[in-house]
Amino acid sequence: EAGAQWKDRMGKNIATIFSTRASDIMNLVYGSSGANASDESDSESDSEDGDDLDFFKPVGAQGTLSTLYESDDCSKYRVKLDEDAWREDGDFESIRNRFVTGDWEAGNERGELRPQDDSGSDSELYGDFEDLESGEKFGGENEDKEESELAIRKAAKKATFDEDYDASGPTTDGEAAVPEEKEDPTSYFDMIKQDMNEKYSRARAELDAMDPQMRVTMEGYRPGSYVRLRFSGMPYELVKNFDPTSPLVVGGLLNNEHAVGLMRFRLKRHRWHKKILKNKDPLIFSMGWRRFQSIPVYNLQDVGGRYRMIKYTPEHMHCLATVYGPLAPLNTGLVAFQTLDASKATWRISATGTVLDFDHSSKIMKKLKIVGTPLKINRNTAFIEGMFNSDLEVAKFEGAGIKTVSGIRGTIKKACKVPGKKGVARCTFEDKILYKDIVFTRSWVQVEVPRFYNQIGEKLLTAPSSLSAAANAAKEENKFIPCKAFEGGRESYVFKTGDLGLGYYLDGSHTGEGGTSDDASVPIMKTVAQLRREENLGAPVNRDSLYTPIERVKRVFNPLQVPAKLQAALPYSSKPKLEKKRKRKTLEARRAVVPSASEKKAYTLMQQLQTIRNDKAAKKRAKRAEALERAAKRKPKEEAWREELKKAERKRRYTLQGQAAKREQRKLNR
Repeated sequence: EAGAQWKDRMGKNIATIFSTRASDIMNLVYGSSGANASDESDSESDSEDGDDLDFFKPVGAQGTLSTLYESDDCSKYRVKLDEDAWREDGDFESIRNRFVTGDWEAGNERGELRPQDDSGSDSELYGDFEDLESGEKFGGENEDKEESELAIRKAAKKATFDEDYDASGPTTDGEAAVPEEKEDPTSYFDMIKQDMNEKYSRARAELDAMDPQMRVTMEGYRPGSYVRLRFSGMPYELVKNFDPTSPLVVGGLLNNEHAVGLMRFRLKRHRWHKKILKNKDPLIFSMGWRRFQSIPVYNLQDVGGRYRMIKYTPEHMHCLATVYGPLAPLNTGLVAFQTLDASKATWRISATGTVLDFDHSSKIMKKLKIVGTPLKINRNTAFIEGMFNSDLEVAKFEGAGIKTVSGIRGTIKKACKVPGKKGVARCTFEDKILYKDIVFTRSWVQVEVPRFYNQIGEKLLTAPSSLSAAANAAKEENKFIPCKAFEGGRESYVFKTGDLGLGYYLDGSHTGEGGTSDDASVPIMKTVAQLRREENLGAPVNRDSLYTPIERVKRVFNPLQVPAKLQAALPYSSKPKLEKKRKRKTLEARRAVVPSASEKKAYTLMQQLQTIRNDKAAKKRAKRAEALERAAKRKPKEEAWREELKKAERKRRYTLQGQAAKREQRKLNR
C-alpha cells in the first residue's frame, strides 16, 4: 500500500509538471511568456492568500504584463517541487529500495508472487513482424478481436469526418454536408495553385489553434489591430508643425529602395492635362512611399535600339522618361503633377506611368546639325569654315557625309591649316559648289540627364494659411474684389478666376490662373514658363528662325557665243541652230501678191464651199440642241416613274422578308 501511494503521488506530480510542456511543443522551442507568467502569478497568489495585510493585488493581466519583459527564459522549463508533500516520515523510506543503493530482495519476492499468464504463448511478447529482405509480413497467432473492431470503428469515424470537413466543411444545422467533387488540376499552374491553397489552409488552421501571444510572435500583428510605434531620429520640425487634422500614413522601404540613381519610366500625358509636357520641365512624381521633384528627359527608342530625345511628349501615345531620384521596385505605378496646390481650378494630373528598369549605361542622343560656309573653292574641292572649332573635331568627323542646301553631296576629307583660322575642313563634292551655298552635316550628341531631385517634405514645414485668411488679407490691401459675374471694367483691375476665386484682381499683383507658385514654405523648382510669367518676360526670339518673305533675284545667264572659225569647223549637227530675232519683216512678208484670173476663180469657189459647209453645221447644231431640250423635259418624268417603281419593289421585298421572319420565329417557338 505504501508503494502504491507514492506511485500515485509521483504520477500526479509529473502530470502537473509536464502537462503544459506536452500540450504545445512550439512553446517549448520558441518560448511563451504565458507559462512562466502563469506560474509566477500562481505562486504570488498563494503567498498573498496567506498574508491578509497585503491590500494591493494585481487584477487580471495587469499583474503579469509588468513582469513579462523580466521573466526567465521560457525555453528552459523550471520544475517546482512541492517540498511539503515529502516531509512525512514514511515517504523517503517507501522509495529507498527503488534506487541502486536500496534492498531489492523485497521487490524480487513481489515479482515471484505476481500471477503468470496460463496461455504460455509468445504472441503478446513478439507481436507482428515483417521480413525486411523478402517483404513478407507475419502476424501473431491469436489476434485480439476487440482491437480489430476498434480499428474498424476508428476508420469509419475518420471517413465520416473527412467527408464532412475536407469536402465542404462543417454544417451549422447538423445535417450531413454534401461533398464537393474536387476537380483534378488540368495544368501545372492549377496544380501549383491548389498546392498553395492547401498549404495556406493548413498554416491558417495551425495559427488559429495557437494562443494569441504565440500567434503574434509567429505571424505578427494582424490588420485592424491597434499598435504603438516608437521612432528614433525623427526631425524636430515634424513634431513642432504636426497637424492633428491631417493623418500620417506609415510605410516601410526595402533595402534597395534607399539608393538613388537613374530610372526609366513609361510615361503618358494624362488626358485631363490641357497641354503637352515639355522636355526638362520639372515634375513632382508620386510613386510608392516617395514623393519627389525631378527633371525628366523624354525619349523614344529607335529601331536600332538608340534612345532619341524628343522635345515634347507625344499627343496620344506613350514615351520613355529618364529621371534621377530614389529607386523604386519595377512595375511600380506613378503619378506626376506640376504643382502641389490642388485648390486651383486649373490643377490637373500631368502624367501617369510605370517604372521599367534601372539602366545607368544607356545613352540618350539628340540630333545635331552642324553648319558651315565655303572659304575657298577649287573645282569639286572646297575649304569649309565655321563647322568645327579645332582640328581635333575635324579629325573626329573624317569620312562623314555633308550636303549643301541645293542638294550637292560631299565628304569631309581632312583638316587643313589656314593662317588665322581654326577648324577649317577640306571637303570634296560631286559637283562644283558656289560661295553662297550653305554646307551642313547631321550628327548625334549625347544628352546628360540632370542629376537633381528634391524630396518633398511639406509635413516638416509650417502649415500654409487658409484661403479665407489670404482672401481677407487681399481684400484689406484692395488687391482682390470678389464678384460672381462681370460688372464692367474697373481701372487697374482684371476680372478672372484666380487662386482666391472669381472676381477682380489688381493688375500686376496676382498672376491668376496657373501663374502663382505653390506655397512659399514648400521649396520646389518652377518651370521656365512660370518664371517668365512672374517676371513678365517673353520667349527669346532667334531672328534666323523667323519666317520672312524670301525674295530671290532671277539669275541672268550670258548667251553662248561660239567663234565663227569654230562654227565652220564643227559638223552640222553641232552647229548652233538658233537664229537671231529679226527686227524687220522679211521680203516675202513685205511683198504684194497679185492673183491671176484662174486663181481668183479657185479662191471664190473655195469660199462658196466653205459657206455651204458652215450652213449645214449650223443646222445640225440647232437640231441637236432641240433634241437635248426635249430629253431634258422627259427626264423628270422618267425619274419620278422609276422612283415609284423602286418604292413598290422595296415594299414587296420587305413584306416577303417580314413573312419569312415570322415563320422562322414560329418554328423556334415550337
